[in-house]
Amino acid sequence: MLATVLDSNVLAPDSTWELTVIPIDGGTRVETVFQREFARGVRGRIAKALNHVGARWALASDLRKALAQIEKQAA
Repeated sequence: MLATVLDSNVLAPDSTWELTVIPIDGGTRVETVFQREFARGVRGRIAKALNHVGARWALASDLRKALAQIEKQAA
């Protein structure tokens, strides 16, 4: 799945993220690829700084929560 930013207060339009689901040994691996450009201005600069500090942890946490909700709904 490929998603493209149309409008955001911190990301520039045309930034993208891609999710790829790969079945492995009775489970699933989810790979993400982000292509982000931050908006010009104060909000964009703050978001860029925060992204460099904690994005990997925050995005992984959000993805785990989303996948847990999907599994819960599928059960």
